[in-house]
Amino acid sequence: MKSTAKSRIHLSSLDMEHLKALHEKIANLRAEIAEIQRQNDEYRNNGSRDPMQQAAHDHRRERLLEIKQELASLAGIKRA
Repeated sequence: MKSTAKSRIHLSSLDMEHLKALHEKIANLRAEIAEIQRQNDEYRNNGSRDPMQQAAHDHRRERLLEIKQELASLAGIKRA
């Protein structure tokens, strides 16, 4: 039996809402990653580093790992 594109792509309104929420979540994570990259560039370019700057840098690194896990979970990937 030959399947057409129309029959293969049947999404309910709940599916569409889920996809919209997923798209928004990924967009927000991408924006957060971009901001972390900007802050890390600033950190690298700053010659002197005080303990607060180091702590903030460590926090950003931890947040990136959390984002990685969150994206893996969204994709259904179980490895870290």
